[in-house]
Amino acid sequence: MRNFALILAGLFTSAHLAASTVTIYGDRADTQVHKFGIHGGDPGQNQGQNGLNGGFDYSMIFVFQLPVVGLNQIITNAEFSPYVLSSGLINPTDLYGIAYRALPTVLASDWFTGTGDPNNTLIQSSFLTQNTVTADRAVTSPSGNAALTSFLNAQYAAGADDGDSVFLRLSTNATTLVNGSVNFYYTADVAPFLAAATGLSLDFFQEQFSPILNVTIEDRPQDTSVPEPASVAGVGLGLGLLILLRSRRQRPIAELRLQRAVEQDILPLGSA
Repeated sequence: MRNFALILAGLFTSAHLAASTVTIYGDRADTQVHKFGIHGGDPGQNQGQNGLNGGFDYSMIFVFQLPVVGLNQIITNAEFSPYVLSSGLINPTDLYGIAYRALPTVLASDWFTGTGDPNNTLIQSSFLTQNTVTADRAVTSPSGNAALTSFLNAQYAAGADDGDSVFLRLSTNATTLVNGSVNFYYTADVAPFLAAATGLSLDFFQEQFSPILNVTIEDRPQDTSVPEPASVAGVGLGLGLLILLRSRRQRPIAELRLQRAVEQDILPLGSA
């Protein structure tokens, strides 16, 4: 009976989900890419840009190392936040996800400018606009977080391992650009530069200025659905049968004890 009760209780017990949030700072492989190739000088450039500047049409590519996600775990939330130095771009800037690679190397083919990239994943349209607050972090919206979460989980489903790299691109949503219309960002290089120059903690400058990817990882939910009515009825029937069987087993034992008591003159005959 006790084992059956435990089984019955287990049918209605909710699974406990362990959650942890991991902060991932950008990789120093991040860089700006133009139509004709990779911008020279990286790593070592403290700033990156997207837009049209000096006749070059730039996209900004941020690089992050994928965290450890166990076989029975899943990413349930993700948030991206670069530090925006200035926003002079008159056109909106879109955020795209570029599929994982084993190495953090940015490719010339990662560049894009336009109204829709068919080869990569749109995370958030108009991530930056003319109204974006500058000298501060820009943060993905709730819908952007959801799209980013789906994108990251899709990378693991496609075969990515922890330690592989994913790429987040900021690119101009326009077909005609104005020279000098450009956004500037701090890259992952700025925190080591400032830490070395000031003697202050690297963690401090990373928290302040580095591109950040926050990822929440949880255990995959177990099946905690309420049993179908037919299942509940079946459980009840089984419980009833067990009670009936137990009562039938106990009845002969009680009668036997009574008979022995009469035979031993413990009870007068007919008192039962």
